[in-house]
Amino acid sequence: MMLVSMPSGTRGRIFQKMDVDALLTCSLTSPKVRSMIQRLDWRVAGTNIDLVECRGCAMIQCRSNAPTSKCVTFELLRDENGNKLPKMRINETVFDLSVFDEGAKLIKSWSDDMLRKWFSENTLFIFAHLFGPVNDVSFAMHVKQMADIPSMNNMKHCFIIDENAHGRDITKFCQRFVGRTLILHPVIQGSIDSDTRMMRVPYLYVRNAEWLTGSHLMRYTGKSAFLDNASIYTKDIIKFVTKWLNGTNRRLKSVVIRIKAGMPVELPEILRNLDGVKTWDPKERERYYFYRDEWKMSFFTSDLSLLDCSDGFDIVRKSDNMLCTIRLSNLVFCFYVWHNRFPTDNVFQQS
Repeated sequence: MMLVSMPSGTRGRIFQKMDVDALLTCSLTSPKVRSMIQRLDWRVAGTNIDLVECRGCAMIQCRSNAPTSKCVTFELLRDENGNKLPKMRINETVFDLSVFDEGAKLIKSWSDDMLRKWFSENTLFIFAHLFGPVNDVSFAMHVKQMADIPSMNNMKHCFIIDENAHGRDITKFCQRFVGRTLILHPVIQGSIDSDTRMMRVPYLYVRNAEWLTGSHLMRYTGKSAFLDNASIYTKDIIKFVTKWLNGTNRRLKSVVIRIKAGMPVELPEILRNLDGVKTWDPKERERYYFYRDEWKMSFFTSDLSLLDCSDGFDIVRKSDNMLCTIRLSNLVFCFYVWHNRFPTDNVFQQS
């Protein structure tokens, strides 16, 4: 191949101009060519992978010579009936799975579950083998698919999409999860202990949190939690806010709880049990709380007024002058901490 005899700089510039599927094709021609590609300064970023639908995308960046960035999409092919095939489309090129995995040649008949398991176990290695470690990955998956993932250390964001899941499976998953964001969609059957690692996840969204109680809330040490249909009482909110006021937690940003219908939560009772409560002073903080991440803002799509803190109640923590806002409207409890009282990039600011 002419590439082998070219000066390394010229060869590197050619590699940088090639699409990802072309680079993979070249790498399969010989170990020597593969090694030449690997020598460039590659980085895999922005990886999103759906382990249920067996598809995903990533950005392959090269920082050698003039920096370049290329998008790559990948998916298992399906037949006309929607059944998965042992073939992967990477951009516009179709690869047989056996070119990446010798063991795939030995399998004569594939089931959908077998292919989904193969995809979970091998896909990231395809790119890591040529371009280097794949870190900070966003996953969509069923909770039991964690058994098919070789390592969860590169899992930064995870969306569990089951309709139903058992508490013990969620607990096992959380024991292994060390990422930044966890979104739980399923109705959870059974119980989850209050000391679950879930309460340490930095950014947590639970769509069906009927199992969640005041004991769980008191153990939350993350940054922002969004909890739907939680079984929370007035006394639980008082304890939670009091704990923050009496402590030194500078990590917490917000907790928003849609309280289960019928739960007896009373704002006047909450305010009576907290010291230093005052109404909004425009000189003290911005009117609207906001989130920079789109997925967090999406929690408020049905009611943006929850971010309007003009009718909220403020308390300044004596130990460090940190200000929090409490509001309760239509069984939605909002606890906002103002790390920056007047953020310049607030999307609600008036021009």
